[in-house]
Amino acid sequence: MNMSGQERATTMKDTPDAEILYEVIGTTGVVTFNRPQAHNALTFAMYDRLGEICATVPDDGSVRAIIITGAGGRAFGAGTDISLFRDFKSGKDGLAYEARMEAMFAKMERCPVPVIAAIPGVCTGGAAVIAAAIATPLNNAPTVPKTAQSLSSLFRELVLGVVLRCSEW
Repeated sequence: MNMSGQERATTMKDTPDAEILYEVIGTTGVVTFNRPQAHNALTFAMYDRLGEICATVPDDGSVRAIIITGAGGRAFGAGTDISLFRDFKSGKDGLAYEARMEAMFAKMERCPVPVIAAIPGVCTGGAAVIAAAIATPLNNAPTVPKTAQSLSSLFRELVLGVVLRCSEW
């Protein structure tokens, strides 16, 4: 239980300093891009982890939605960290990158629960593609609340206003 007496089911296997965090609060999975010093620029490992999270969400009702957001309150994500492209030697590297992205997007599209982008600021490049793949992102979202009750309220507002991506209800 947390300090407010609410149950908090956490399946976070990431450490607080990981580049991407995942935890389940109540029945809501929260994915946080966690590189605020770089405007949450995405690394290849972050794309892979996002795909893994979406591919392994249980379809038993224990997780009813996924919210993706960015740490720090200034950015959802600044796209792929451009320093990673320095190691590309040929067009084959670019094609491998695109294949990696397609695999991640395929996993997002097959996610058995709605995926929502809560965008607290900058959203460019690959992060914008993630938001677009979800559908219509919630722009200028406040920082994602950390209690099950406030997450429930946020989700209720999203459902009433802007449902972004839903593969099955």
